[in-house]
Amino acid sequence: MFENLRNLFASKPPRVYQHPVYGRFEAEAGEQCWITKIQKDGFSLSLSILGSDSQPDASRLEAVAYTLAQFASLNAKALDFIVREQPGAQRQEFTPTGFDFGCVSGLDPQDFEFEFTRAGDDDGIWRVVFRSGVPEILGRE
Repeated sequence: MFENLRNLFASKPPRVYQHPVYGRFEAEAGEQCWITKIQKDGFSLSLSILGSDSQPDASRLEAVAYTLAQFASLNAKALDFIVREQPGAQRQEFTPTGFDFGCVSGLDPQDFEFEFTRAGDDDGIWRVVFRSGVPEILGRE
């Protein structure tokens, strides 16, 4: 009996989805957020993509491809937006760390959050919400 209880509460291994371009995505048991790490223009970036129990959402994967193809331009737009919205901030303080496509905010499939760290703010995650390719909201967690 105790063995059955222990098995019931034992942590389950993450589910895995292998993508031909972005590699191995993992999702925790019971979650529909698929996460992988990629390299882009010298940065290590996390990709978080909302999906189903078995894989990331196909339309969000298309948005990822479109977004990554414009990485340099979107990074510049995000940094310009940050320094406009955050008095005293300087572009070089911020380093891109990833993109979230619906896991954190439940945005429409084509929209995303661009995530950054800021020098001297070790605990913070800075997020720029892009809607239809335009930065609209700046937040910090």
